[in-house]
Amino acid sequence: MKKRLLFLFGLFVSPFLFSQILTVNSGSSVSIASGSSVTLGGLEIAPADTYVISGANDISRTTTAVTSGDNSSVSRVYNTTALLTDFTGTLTFSYLDGELNNIAEGYLVLELQASDGTWTSYTGTRDETNNTVSYTFNGRRYNYRNEQLI
Repeated sequence: MKKRLLFLFGLFVSPFLFSQILTVNSGSSVSIASGSSVTLGGLEIAPADTYVISGANDISRTTTAVTSGDNSSVSRVYNTTALLTDFTGTLTFSYLDGELNNIAEGYLVLELQASDGTWTSYTGTRDETNNTVSYTFNGRRYNYRNEQLI
């Protein structure tokens, strides 16, 4: 069976393809306290420690699926213009059934793209009733620009 991907990816693509959901201007920041969370267009960020998103940075979402070789994402793709660094906590990716592109929910995993362009797969907790995939990053701090479900 082909591996299927749900991407949160950081390619710099025309802004007409993306729906901007958060802009942090240069010299500004958004702080998310430990024990709280923020949801950005279906992407929930719940840090274990206070987490700061510094500017200049934009987080956006597109409905255009991404392909890589024989793999394809669902029709919900997130992008950050700057790397999100030193994250510990839980990321929850929400999706709609109509965004699956014939990908079976039981095969969905979260993937993150590092600053060097490599993708790492994380088998998270799938909640097919609520259409989410979550993964908790413990121990070391994670740096990422993109995420995807496979």
